[in-house]
Amino acid sequence: METAAAFGVILTMLFVGLELRRSNIEASLSNTRDQLTMLSTFKAVTNDQYMADLVQRGRASYTDLNASEKIAFGLYLEQGIHASMAVYYHSGRDITDAQASMQSSERHLKAILDHPGAREWWVENRQSSPLIDFGRRRVDDILGT
Repeated sequence: METAAAFGVILTMLFVGLELRRSNIEASLSNTRDQLTMLSTFKAVTNDQYMADLVQRGRASYTDLNASEKIAFGLYLEQGIHASMAVYYHSGRDITDAQASMQSSERHLKAILDHPGAREWWVENRQSSPLIDFGRRRVDDILGT
């Protein structure tokens, strides 16, 4: 009788372990899907002709933008940084996925920031940036500041 009870407890623990593993995998996949959605939504902003023009002009020269355009371009850059950093923060379950996520994040950040206007924006707004210290260091590294 005790053997059957012990066997039942072991089976229950095994089942709970398998369910926890399955739940963890589902949560990881959901996080990945959310990150990709956030990045796609960010990129879709430039489907609007006005925003595409603003981004193009802002990349060329932040200082040439008027005050409201500077706000819009700055928010565009911040959203891109946050979306790219989310890919980095929520990297995959194993080291290969983590390395691929970090490389992807790095490429997205460079695509967003590697422009004269983005550098001008960062110089003007770095101190007031809502980014955490790690994010600021990443932007500094990419821009060489």
